[in-house]
Amino acid sequence: EIYTLSLHDALPIFRSISQFPNTDSRQTDRDSAAALLADLTRLEANPLLQDFEEGKEIHRLVAEGRIAGAERLCREALTRFSERSDESGFGGSTAYLQSLALKQNRLAWLLANREDVGPFGISEAVELAQKATETNPLEGAAWNTLGFAYYRRGAWSQSEAAVQKSMQLHQGGHPADWLLLAMLSKQRNEDDKARQWLQKAVDWLQRAERGQLQERGQKTQWETASIKRLCREADKLISGVEHIGLYPPLGR
Repeated sequence: EIYTLSLHDALPIFRSISQFPNTDSRQTDRDSAAALLADLTRLEANPLLQDFEEGKEIHRLVAEGRIAGAERLCREALTRFSERSDESGFGGSTAYLQSLALKQNRLAWLLANREDVGPFGISEAVELAQKATETNPLEGAAWNTLGFAYYRRGAWSQSEAAVQKSMQLHQGGHPADWLLLAMLSKQRNEDDKARQWLQKAVDWLQRAERGQLQERGQKTQWETASIKRLCREADKLISGVEHIGLYPPLGR
């Protein structure tokens, strides 16, 4: 059952087992634990696994509405990881750049889509999202985040360009792309087009809540929570009415 645990939880367990008193009855357990501990320790240094572990916790916090906690975790992870930029054989590698862009994007997304975001938060979101797209220009999620950050700033044309790039990389778009396009269409007084984009996102949300999406788990829970919040925002902008309870907002 160890594989149901996070790496953070598993390591101390196996360290304890591997240090059991050296008796014949426990020797096999100790040897097995020591071997697995060595494997887990190597995995602990793997940036892809670190991203996965951080992502699980961030997705959980967002799904629970604990946005401040998710933002704090994102900041800590980005700060720690940035300190590895000079590490021989790793800093500047493809693995390093991909992980760095992911961490920049996670924080930028949370900042750009907080209900209480202010001018400073918007500026930081734009800066982080720009860095993420420069670090990994083929990551569609980073372009979507940049589009939202520009939208919060009121830079409609820059937002449109960024979301179109995201649509291209997502091969037709993601619900967050469609919702940003809905809000941009409304800003241009294209109400019919805005409602069409909103409905496309709502259809995705309904499929997600019925468990009809191919990808499931915490990432889908996080996406569903984020899309609910954005659906609520877009619906209020387009219809002028806030449908309380239809799209529950994220917490702060």
